[in-house]
Amino acid sequence: MTPEELCDLLISTTVAETERYKKQLISLAGEIKNLIAAIRSAQDVERKRLQSAKVRDVFVELFNLLEQYAPAWYTQEHHRRATEALEVLRDSPSHRTQIRTKRRGASSS
Repeated sequence: MTPEELCDLLISTTVAETERYKKQLISLAGEIKNLIAAIRSAQDVERKRLQSAKVRDVFVELFNLLEQYAPAWYTQEHHRRATEALEVLRDSPSHRTQIRTKRRGASSS
């Protein structure tokens, strides 16, 4: 094999390898974008879960205050509706997750 032929072979191999690596990089870039989108989605879900937990905590606090002080305007109908709403909150998936988390924390102490 002549030096010129060897050079041509090396150049053609290098070009072919470069194209292969370029395709792999493009594929990896797509995967990275998908991972970033999945992370952002998970962050949004967690943010909404935390907001839901805050709303639930505030509602429970208000419910307890109403039950404790029982203002004159707080009727049996108000109590029934508040109790039903409280049950809905307690049956929510985020509430069950919070209870499991608290139980795990208590058992590891």
